[in-house]
Amino acid sequence: MVDKKRIVQIGVLTKDAAKSAVMWAEYLGKPVPAVKETFTFDVTGAVFRGRPCDGRIRQAAFDLDNIQIEFIQ
Repeated sequence: MVDKKRIVQIGVLTKDAAKSAVMWAEYLGKPVPAVKETFTFDVTGAVFRGRPCDGRIRQAAFDLDNIQIEFIQ
């Protein structure tokens, strides 16, 4: 049976994903994860409220034993 109350990911909004990743890497004693950036509309074709969406994010994530912590800029 699957435990539906189990938390598997925590998303943290931040002004600087790279800086947050470095700080948390030091705290956790883990390597600094890569910071990835989403693509633009011409690649994704993403639409928001019926219009092309050029919104982009930068993100970095730590995969720990039982949870993922993701920083989103």
